[in-house]
Amino acid sequence: MAMKTPVHPGEILREDVLADLGLGVGEAAARLGISRVSLSRVLHGHARISPNLAVRLEQAGAGTARAWLAMQTAHDLALERSMLARLRLLSTDQSTLAAHRNGGLSSSLRSTT
Repeated sequence: MAMKTPVHPGEILREDVLADLGLGVGEAAARLGISRVSLSRVLHGHARISPNLAVRLEQAGAGTARAWLAMQTAHDLALERSMLARLRLLSTDQSTLAAHRNGGLSSSLRSTT
C-alpha cells in the first residue's frame, strides 16, 4: 500500500495558524519580518520552511522551530521516496520494453531447461 505524502507545512501554516488568527499574508509577513512574496511561496507549497522562518515562527508563538522543520523534512523525504519509486518503475518499464524488443527476456534471465 502506497504511503501518502505528508501535507506541506506551508498549508498547515496557512490553514491552521494564519486562518485561526485572522491574519492575511501581508500582515503575517510583516509581523514575521519577511517579504509577502516569500511567505506566499511557503503558504502555497512552492518554497520550503527554512530554519530562519522556523525560528521566526517559534518567536511569534506559532509552535517550535523543531516541529516546523520536522514537518518540512517529513514532506521532503516522502517526495523524494515517491520520486525514486517512480524512477524505478520507469527504469523497470524501459528494461521490460527493451527485453521485449530483443525477443523476450535477456539470456541471463532465461531459465535453463
